[in-house]
Amino acid sequence: MTPAARARIARAQRTRWANYRKTSGKQPSPKLGGKRRRFSPAALARISRAQKARWAKYRTQAGAS
Repeated sequence: MTPAARARIARAQRTRWANYRKTSGKQPSPKLGGKRRRFSPAALARISRAQKARWAKYRTQAGAS
């Protein structure tokens, strides 16, 4: 596929997505400036600890059977 054809396809896809967002009302939150929310380092650590505990429990139960 030529670079020109790829550019045309990409431009058409961007236009389709723009039209979809207009009609569906799915816009990035203006309050956040269109940026994604991020977990705080404390939240990530808490999630990590909880997941490690889940895996430890799973491995213990799997080893027992």
